Amino acid sequence: MAEKRPLVQSSGALEEIATADTVARSALGTGAPGAGNFLRGDGTWATPPGGGTRAVGKTTVDFGAVPGSLDAQTVITGQAGILVGSVVSAWLLAEATADNSADEHVVERISITAGAIVAATGFTIFANADGPLTGLWSVAWSWE
Repeated sequence: MAEKRPLVQSSGALEEIATADTVARSALGTGAPGAGNFLRGDGTWATPPGGGTRAVGKTTVDFGAVPGSLDAQTVITGQAGILVGSVVSAWLLAEATADNSADEHVVERISITAGAIVAATGFTIFANADGPLTGLWSVAWSWE
């Protein structure tokens, strides 16, 4: 006999289904399921904050020539779907540039943050180092 697990339906009725069974999406909740949606706890398919749009990319930040700098920034544009309330993330990517090796990307202490969102346009990536750095450093980013 197949193992049974409880399933709570949106009506509040408790029904058991076999673990090998599948449940139709329409039985999970109301609304239209899709790749850009998630099923909320109240049984409703909903679009996540930011409209369900997700964008990713890579860029560089430039700390300049010797003697270097403690901070750098790069403006990302061309993001037509970005909203003021979008969640933007950026991080140092262990990928060599013309100026710095992948290993240097791993050992240097560089803080990467993203913000200053301009709706339908883009955002800014900020980089801060413990000591002066020079040249280009690889950064990856995403927003949703």
